[in-house]
Formats: sequence, structure tokens, C-alpha cells
Amino acid sequence: MTYPPALQGTKEGDIMIRTLTTHFENLTTKSPLLHRLSVLYYGRLVRKEITLADIGSEDRVLFIGGGATPLSALLIAQATGAAVTAIDNDAAVIGRAGKYLKRFGKAPVRLEHAEGAALALDGYTVIIVARQVVPSAEVLRHILNKSAHGVRILFRCDKGHLLETHASCTRCTHHFSLTKSTLLFTAQ
Repeated sequence: MTYPPALQGTKEGDIMIRTLTTHFENLTTKSPLLHRLSVLYYGRLVRKEITLADIGSEDRVLFIGGGATPLSALLIAQATGAAVTAIDNDAAVIGRAGKYLKRFGKAPVRLEHAEGAALALDGYTVIIVARQVVPSAEVLRHILNKSAHGVRILFRCDKGHLLETHASCTRCTHHFSLTKSTLLFTAQ
């Protein structure tokens, strides 16, 4: 199978997750029922990540890969009062995310069209990388090389990728996850 340049070199499972997530998000932007079900599903994960990274109202959070339904970013803003920015590398997706937040958002989340592997990271105290971000290794490498000392980095990935990612990192303190699908790094 031939993939577009943005997905070349990406694992089949990652492409499937990204595709399914995109379709589900497009449906969720229009459905209060799917929004509520998503809150139930992601709420537990987000609460665990808030605890894992000790996110509070004083934090500036960057969520990379917010998608059309930046629900995790929204839940973090609601639960902690932190200033949250969600980015996506697809301008059309950012447009849909704005409509989603107008419809379902109860907390301010700033949206931005940007590439996670090239973004300036100044001022952020917590950075979260969504599971469907491609190319995730390049984005994580950029974050680890450019983030300030003490920045907490939550990296969502499958269990096998957790160990692979954990072993390859040399510029951070590692903490194994409470969530079984999120790894916490602290930049040195």
C-alpha cells in the first residue's frame, strides 16, 4: 500500500488508529451523544494524566494532535484551570475543532494550526502528545531537544512503543505510566 508522504514510514497500526480517530472525531463534532460517551471514555484517562503530571492552574499546557474534537485539552482546562493550547497540523481540522468547542466547550482552549515537530515550546510547563500524532518519534525528539528544564511531557502510545520510546531517551527523567498507555518524561 502507498501512503501519502506525511504517513510514509508509519506503522500500519498507527495509520489505522489515526484513520479511525479522524472518522470518530468527525461524527463526534455533530453528536451530543457521542460527545458524552467520549467524555466518559477519555475522562478517566485525562484524570489519571492530570495526576501523573501534577497539572494545576498555574500550568501552561500544550496538547499536540488536538484533532477535530480537542476533548482531552478541554477536560484538562475544565478540571485544572490551566491555560491550554491544542494544536493540529491540519487547518481544516482546527476549523472543525473551533466549532466543536463552541458547541461543547465550557472552558477556554486556544487552538492553533502548527506542526508539532517544529513548534516553539517556550513557556509551556506540560506538553501532551496524542496517540495519533504522526510522525510521533520526530515530534517527541523535537520536544525533548527544545523543551525547558522541568517541562513534563506526556506521550500517549501503545504499550510496545512505551518501552521502545523509554529506552531511547537520554535527555529526560523517565517515569512509568499510571495509565498503561501514557509515558511521562521530565525534561532535563
